[in-house]
Amino acid sequence: MTRDLHYGRHRRGRRFVGRGVALSAVGIIILVAGILVTDRVVRPGAFPMRVLQLVGEFNHLKQSEIEAIVMPLATGNFFTLDVEDIDRAVEAQPWVSQAKVMRYWPDTLQVEVQEQRPVAKWQEKSWLSPQGEVLVLPHSGGLKVMPKLNGPDGMAPTVLSRFRQWNQLLNGVGLALNALSRTAVGTWNLNVSSFQIGAEQDRDFELTVSEVEADFRLGRFIRLYSQNNEEGWRQQIRRIDLRYPNGMAVALNQPLKPSTTE
Repeated sequence: MTRDLHYGRHRRGRRFVGRGVALSAVGIIILVAGILVTDRVVRPGAFPMRVLQLVGEFNHLKQSEIEAIVMPLATGNFFTLDVEDIDRAVEAQPWVSQAKVMRYWPDTLQVEVQEQRPVAKWQEKSWLSPQGEVLVLPHSGGLKVMPKLNGPDGMAPTVLSRFRQWNQLLNGVGLALNALSRTAVGTWNLNVSSFQIGAEQDRDFELTVSEVEADFRLGRFIRLYSQNNEEGWRQQIRRIDLRYPNGMAVALNQPLKPSTTE
């Protein structure tokens, strides 16, 4: 009885040892295969990127400029290529708003580019994106005429937001906001002109308003402008100062003649 039990344990021990040896052999085979595959994948010249596709807008960008940025960075193969590095390099270009870099099997690298779309001029030499980001754009001479905005550094998003808000209000009475600037002490200066069809002349004039109750005081001017044009005073406006708490000061190009009745 004792001999049989000892013999059974001996046989089971040999089976466990055999299984361990087999598993170790399989593990070694898998390890060697992994090393060989990895070596094949990362080996220079294996799975090279042969095709570069450029997709998107190229109104101010040149495809040759993007190619010159991408090609030196496309040195890896399909598996080792650092697409994030290429993405960062392309987006660092002034005229690029966003880039998307993709790999397509077996050998294609696609770079999709979205150009900057400035919505306003900022200070003297810069532009603003739709989000109020300050852009320094080379070769911007071909851009269409845009509103001119100005203000202290760091206030571009605030100035752009006010421009959109006030321009919409002024549009309601046939006026357009051409330029908006804010001084360091909080004074807003607006350059306004009429775009109404049939207007005698596209005259522009200046509005000045302080930060205090700016919306209320501009609204008061808009109500007056929309309701009253006695003696053609609208066409003679040169400047209006809205910084008074109970009214406004109006400067005209020439005095109005008093109306006479026969």
